[in-house]
Amino acid sequence: MGKNSEIDRITKRPIQYWFEDGIGELITGGLFVLIGGYFVLQEIITSSLIKGLLSVISILVIGGGVFVSRKLINNLKERLVYPRTGYVTYSKRPSKWKLAITIGTTIAVAIMVILLGRSNSTLDWTPIVIGVICGVLMLYQAIQSGIFRFYLEAGLAILIGTFVAIFGTGGMLSSGLFFLIYGLILIFAGGCALWNYSRNAPPATKPEI
Repeated sequence: MGKNSEIDRITKRPIQYWFEDGIGELITGGLFVLIGGYFVLQEIITSSLIKGLLSVISILVIGGGVFVSRKLINNLKERLVYPRTGYVTYSKRPSKWKLAITIGTTIAVAIMVILLGRSNSTLDWTPIVIGVICGVLMLYQAIQSGIFRFYLEAGLAILIGTFVAIFGTGGMLSSGLFFLIYGLILIFAGGCALWNYSRNAPPATKPEI
């Protein structure tokens, strides 16, 4: 039992190293805030011209968001993380967990879509679906890394999605509110993690010659 626990700890350590600085949450949260802001503005603004411009901008933001976010995360890690604790090269071996979580999420979403299609309820289920998807992905990261705050963020995603669905006005505004609220939570959590990381891992000093 103790040997298996030690192996599990050693296996998770490289993954913890990647996530413990909170930079990923900061960037993801920022992207969510941009997406949420777009949804909210689309509901509030009445000008068709401005809505058209927002649609074009949203395509660029959402379409290039993953690529730009990845590059930005790597750049920030090169400036803030690697000088403190070094660089870790990650292997790209296929993961059974990734396959399982992808299949599980797809099945869950398909079931929810079928149930929603047969439901006569006036409740807007979109924020709940988004919250469940975000929660499952965050839960996957929590299991893989063993980082406790990811469990909290997974639960919050589902709770926020449910809250917005029940008390929101429906439509794009409810979805926008979910992304705004959850994005701000991710920014706060990531900021706290980065502050704690910077405090506990001061920059390495060059040896005197």
